[in-house]
Parts: sequence; C-alpha cells; structure tokens
Amino acid sequence: MRMIGLIIILFFGCGGDLDKIKITKGGIIFPSYYDNFDPDLHIAIYEYEAHSKDQGKKFNARELDDASIVQNVVVYDQNGSIMPNVIGACRKSSSGRRVIEVKAGFFYGQLAINGKALVFHELAHCLQDRPHNNSVTNGCRSIMSSVIPSSSSLSSCWNYMIYELFNPGASLVDSHYIKQPNGDLVCIVRNK
Repeated sequence: MRMIGLIIILFFGCGGDLDKIKITKGGIIFPSYYDNFDPDLHIAIYEYEAHSKDQGKKFNARELDDASIVQNVVVYDQNGSIMPNVIGACRKSSSGRRVIEVKAGFFYGQLAINGKALVFHELAHCLQDRPHNNSVTNGCRSIMSSVIPSSSSLSSCWNYMIYELFNPGASLVDSHYIKQPNGDLVCIVRNK
C-alpha cells in the first residue's frame, strides 16, 4: 500500500517543496531544498526540523543556502589571523546567504550524536539567531555551548538540550559574530 502511495506521489507530485523528492536508504523523503546540502547532513537537518515542529516552532532549513562538510573551517579573528580548532561555522553574508560548514574530521571522527549536536548548534546560529550559551543547568550544558559537550553529556542531557534549543528566551546580536575580511559575519564552535 505504501508503494502505491509513493508511486502516485512520484507520478503526480504533491505540490510545494515535494515536487522534487529523493528517497534515501532509510526511506526518508527529503524536500527539494535539501539538494543544496551535503547528503551526509540530511538526517541531522531533517531531525532538527522535526524537533523544531515538535516544540511548536517553525525553523525551516529552507532558509539555509548551503550545508557542507569541509576539510577545514576557515575563520579569521579580528586581527586577520586564522582561528585554530574551529569545527563548525554559520556564515551569514551581507547578501543574506546563510551557510553552515562542519569539519569533516570532527563530523566523521566522533560518535554520531556529537556530529548531530554540531549540526544542530550551527543550524541554531543560522536559523534561530542563537548566541553561544555556556551555562549549565542540572548538570547539563546548552547545545549552544561554545564547545560541543562530551558524548556522555549529550546522551544523558539530550532531551533537556533539545527543549532549551527551541525555547531559549535569547536572541543573537551582531557582537556574537566575527566580521570576516569579505564582510560576512561568522559564528563558530571550537573543539576543546
């Protein structure tokens, strides 16, 4: 029965974002705007959108222009020097483009929950205008901490982190971003 529904959708379309669909190994149907994202980031972006809806929010990755896994995330400090240990960045250009980058060595070299937390962190900078939040509540760090929490902390605190992510009561101001030589504003996360 599911196959018949899928065939109908494929032949007749279903309008909106799903006029162009793709099916992954896991059977998830992604909207066409995911075409601009690295395929290895699709699941994390999809889960971010799902958690957003679960929390009654409507943060949508459609507002993101690109999501990439890169060898090195290059960000310049206020003195024009390349910052060390950057594992993720949200870039907002003066033209309005929003892009996230995650470092391949971190994304592929850690447990899946660490990579997902990094993607959620950068999406929150780009889509929710969230600042870094280094506070600890009931032993749990915010997913918006300037350093990604440990795997064990992520596992034990994940539900709190998701709630806090979409219910922060905070907004980002430009001072949380680092202005780049080309004029882009970049908000980053570093590895310890």
